[in-house]
Amino acid sequence: MLEALIGIDEVNFCFEIQFLLVMAWKDERINTKCTGAGRNGEPIPESDRCFHYWKPTMPPVFANQVSIDGNAPIEVIEDLGFFTIPGQFIPGICTPEQPCDSPVNTSTAYRMMRVKGSFGAAMEFRRFPYDKQELEVIVRAPANLPRQEYVMVPKATVDPAVMEQQAKSAANDPNNPGKDVIAGWRVERMSALERPLIANTTFWDPTLYRDGASTTTDPLFSLMDAVTAAGPAAVAEATIPYYSVELSEAVFVVYVCRIPSSYVYNFLILITMLEMIAFVSYLLSPGELESRVNLSLTVFLGVIFFQIMLSELLPTTGYLTDMHWFTFFSTVLVVLIAGSHVCIFGIQSKAVQKGELLRRMARLRKSRRVPPAVAIVQRQVRIHLARKSVQERKLLLSKQQQAVEAATDAPAAAPAGTAIWVGPRVSPLSADQPQDGAEHKVLSLLDTYRAQSQNNTTLKGKALRTLKEVNEVFELFCVNCLIWINWIVAIAFVAAYFVILTTIFKGEAEAKNCL
Repeated sequence: MLEALIGIDEVNFCFEIQFLLVMAWKDERINTKCTGAGRNGEPIPESDRCFHYWKPTMPPVFANQVSIDGNAPIEVIEDLGFFTIPGQFIPGICTPEQPCDSPVNTSTAYRMMRVKGSFGAAMEFRRFPYDKQELEVIVRAPANLPRQEYVMVPKATVDPAVMEQQAKSAANDPNNPGKDVIAGWRVERMSALERPLIANTTFWDPTLYRDGASTTTDPLFSLMDAVTAAGPAAVAEATIPYYSVELSEAVFVVYVCRIPSSYVYNFLILITMLEMIAFVSYLLSPGELESRVNLSLTVFLGVIFFQIMLSELLPTTGYLTDMHWFTFFSTVLVVLIAGSHVCIFGIQSKAVQKGELLRRMARLRKSRRVPPAVAIVQRQVRIHLARKSVQERKLLLSKQQQAVEAATDAPAAAPAGTAIWVGPRVSPLSADQPQDGAEHKVLSLLDTYRAQSQNNTTLKGKALRTLKEVNEVFELFCVNCLIWINWIVAIAFVAAYFVILTTIFKGEAEAKNCL
């Protein structure tokens, strides 16, 4: 009977409990009554018949006992001693015709002992903080008693006082408060089973010993091979513990579940509040990049602190628990929030530049001084372009004149049959040509340049035109959708966080009894 669950050490995979151990058996040879013989280690006199009755070793062999902090794995708190009840049909004393006055037919003996022990246990934390554990206490029969002679029939239960105190504690009734049986855990039930133990397929398997000396040179393995080849009778006759002798093993399982309320308040809710602070940064102006990013980094450091605390609570495993996944995704979400602030700031900068340009253009369209100013600018541009064109024509004319003079001064130097071409004299501005002809030509040149830039079919030209169009569309998008982008990103992150919060903890439905 489980009396107390003292503690569970998740980091070291062990637990400590206190229980009442009762071992009872039937023995027809018992014909006297013993009451607490050998209580608390007191020796039984040899003159007492209780000394000569068969008794099992108490406390028995616990296969998974471990030592915690250097303490003894098994500690006997109270030894209640050896008890016997003679049966009605005692050979040589009682007969069916004259039965003895006894409540049982066959003589019964039992020993009772209150024990505190520490045991190792395999644990699984994937559903933390909604995880459940099965804590095993393994009692193994002595190696010299085969299962044909010594079979355990285990039974187990939890002390009703423990369940009552747990129920009161879970009810949270201030008028009738209960007491915590163990911090952070709740005992659900207890079970027991018996199974045969034979280890010739585990540590007596010679194929498992790959390193070191060969098993063929080991005397014990040679004996095992010899008796195995001789047949089952030889194997049974050899009586090799854990190889040829099948032993009885009892397994007591304590089913516990973690009380998640402490972790919900100290981890889930606090991290959620930190995430809400990160979401508040979207209420700041998109241009306040430093304030937004600093707030996100502060939340990032807070979530990292919770991750450090979580790593100290649980052992290092080869997988991530639900709480680890939650803190990981929360950290990633904060990093993405900080990155979104940078992107929104870039969009805001583009929007400010383009918006200022559009506002200036709108003001210019409404101004009465714009048309004369535009006309002046256009006139100055035309004059500048016309002068540039005249200079280019004068330079061309000078080169032509130099070529003609060179050909006139040295005609004999030209080979026979060579024709000398003399270009016509070109005037930059003819007298009969109107003054605005140059302007017309300049405008024609500008139109030609514009047409060439649009008709440029090279890859570079297409890429430049595409980038220019995309940039114009993006700038207009930034101007018109800046506020919407900020709120859309904020709402998207809030929705993503609540999806993580509601879907990542898969063991919540199974842990309703521990809430």
